[in-house]
Amino acid sequence: MQTIKSISLSIIIFGAVLLNLSYANEQPTQDLMKQAKTYYDQGDYQTVITLLNKLAEQGNAQAMNNLGYMYANGEGVTTDNTRAMYWMLKAAKGGSMQAMKNLGFAYYDGKIVIKDEQQSLDWFSKCAQLDDTTCMRRVAHLYLRSKTIKRNPELAKKWLTKSAELGDEEAKKTLKTEKF
Repeated sequence: MQTIKSISLSIIIFGAVLLNLSYANEQPTQDLMKQAKTYYDQGDYQTVITLLNKLAEQGNAQAMNNLGYMYANGEGVTTDNTRAMYWMLKAAKGGSMQAMKNLGFAYYDGKIVIKDEQQSLDWFSKCAQLDDTTCMRRVAHLYLRSKTIKRNPELAKKWLTKSAELGDEEAKKTLKTEKF
């Protein structure tokens, strides 16, 4: 099972850099994200925190999510689950799909916030609506396996089918083996 701690910040930052490449007028943001990735790869987390804070103050949702990740994992800062949730929530409300996914996992596994499968479903659903196949599978899982959410095999199958149509091999496999 994937958790927030298994998500590589380097990949997240690299993704943000790629997204920013299409916006020529956001060159300073792109440069700061590249710098943050370089410093992260070198293990200079204090500098990364400084750069991400600067970007977050400018409203950059990806930087906010990355700050949340670093607070959750104690990279460059003391582990602080309250701050981790603050930054991830702010990022998700700012449109970060990765933050929505992170919140889904946070509420699902209960490691940085009290376990709440309904909150997990809500965040995974928002992310799934943006065509994230991992989130689609998680929504289906909750509708099939949750102890607190009413079982809904029809919705589970709908999300797994959509994920499979987007090329998700794991969803295809689940559709073949799951008894709805």
